[in-house]
Amino acid sequence: MEDYLVPMWRRVFAAFGRTAADTGAIRIAKLIVEKALKEIKVRDVLQKDWQGLKTQEDVTSAFDTLIENDWLGEPSKLSKGGSRGGRKTLVYPVNPKVFEKSIHNGESK
Repeated sequence: MEDYLVPMWRRVFAAFGRTAADTGAIRIAKLIVEKALKEIKVRDVLQKDWQGLKTQEDVTSAFDTLIENDWLGEPSKLSKGGSRGGRKTLVYPVNPKVFEKSIHNGESK
């Protein structure tokens, strides 16, 4: 029983035990490392049109998870509205230590 049920429970929990914010945070973390981003905005993720991250609330929730895990800092500034105007948006700084972690784990920037 322990040889079958305990490992099965672990696999099921690993597959389905994550919240939408956790899953979104993982995807955003991969984007941060792949693009070596120094900062990120909600709009940067919304433009990707990822399933599960379609609303500002979805992305903000994932950003909150990344803040809790020390990947992002609290938004500290507003970006300019862009060349055609537009409203200002919050900019989340990326913790530079995440790149050190990814290098030590055998990943590349």
